[in-house]
Amino acid sequence: MIVIFTNCYSQSTNYYAKGKDDFLTGNYGLCVKNLLKSKSNTSEKDVDYFIAMSYFNLKKFDSAILYFDKDLKINKNNFNSYIKKAESEKNLHQYKAAVKDLDQLLKLNTNYFLAYYEKGEINFEQKYYTLAMDFYNKALIIKPNLENAFYKLGFCYLYLKDTVNACENWKKIEDLDDFEQYQKIEIICNKFNKTK
Repeated sequence: MIVIFTNCYSQSTNYYAKGKDDFLTGNYGLCVKNLLKSKSNTSEKDVDYFIAMSYFNLKKFDSAILYFDKDLKINKNNFNSYIKKAESEKNLHQYKAAVKDLDQLLKLNTNYFLAYYEKGEINFEQKYYTLAMDFYNKALIIKPNLENAFYKLGFCYLYLKDTVNACENWKKIEDLDDFEQYQKIEIICNKFNKTK
């Protein structure tokens, strides 16, 4: 009987190790399979988190939410689970649920800048640009070099027909990874400067 339990535990440990390796190499489908096999006999507390993150990366947001919930029952202070769960809900247009999770996170840590940033994203997606700006600015108070917030603030101002402030925010971005967007911003601001 002891030998059987030891073998099961050893197998679970192997599946857990394989699942983590799969996650690190971006093989999320295999990661889920291996970690689900490890769940019955593993004592590792991050299994549900890695399963959730794998589903998130596979864009299977319903499944991701389910496992983020399981993770948060065990790891109540896993701030990234709250953020990624809220992102999953946002992707499914479950905005109220996403805001509720972010508010819960802000109760645990009022200075968690990503929670404010994500609340900005939720409002931006719904075209509530003034509200989105409030949240991006709250994120910037805590993390003044958050380039994504300046980037999105620029678009909020642009959509509110305030090109001056749009370009002012975009000037604060040192390095924009998205070359296509950078060109678009450059064209907008160059055109605006010529008309001044």
